[in-house]
Amino acid sequence: MLTRFFEHRRQHHALEKFGQSVLGDALWVHTQKYFNTTILGGLSQELKQNIVEQFSKRLIALDNAPNPFMTFRKELCNAATSYANLQVFCLTPEEKSTMFGDMRYISGELSRYIRQCIDFNHEIAKIIRDQQQCNDDELITFTKANCAALLYYLEGWNLLRLATQIDPIVQSADKDWFRPFIRSMLIFSEDFARQKLGLPRLCPDRLAALRHHCFMMDVESGPIHS
Repeated sequence: MLTRFFEHRRQHHALEKFGQSVLGDALWVHTQKYFNTTILGGLSQELKQNIVEQFSKRLIALDNAPNPFMTFRKELCNAATSYANLQVFCLTPEEKSTMFGDMRYISGELSRYIRQCIDFNHEIAKIIRDQQQCNDDELITFTKANCAALLYYLEGWNLLRLATQIDPIVQSADKDWFRPFIRSMLIFSEDFARQKLGLPRLCPDRLAALRHHCFMMDVESGPIHS
């Protein structure tokens, strides 16, 4: 019991110190943006606080990781793949057009199959287990909320990358790898889901889809040169 008590106090002081840092200030602005302009604004104060605290604790934990850089990259990849796995199933064609333009390999048409993906999409399977009485519209809303929380984490990890020396930074934003990486994860998630659901593939061939998956392995394994 005492061990848990002192660990809780240690984490509390670490969170206070982090909140007073330059990066903490930047992440505060990031948090205000997400909780005021996205679906996360409709969550209870308790859920909002849990989302922020979970992310803050993961950031602080990097200091004690044997290899902070590789731990950071793994966290970023986990957030990106989980986000993509949800996004492709709650995106409408209209939202796809607004968010991703004329990208051919993301359809915005998989939401109608959202209940058919539970055998291979663990993120959505968990939402359905937690919200067993929800109808399809409610399920999509819950999925969007989870998706927004993951994007909050993902953009937070990228903010860390840009604000510190933990990762190589490309001076020109149009040559940076982060946005193309997210698009690749979405393309791979859609292609994988279409194969599992028996739907026509949008990627021209298996090799094209594999290249997008390899992007994730490159990000997870070390520095990327754009």
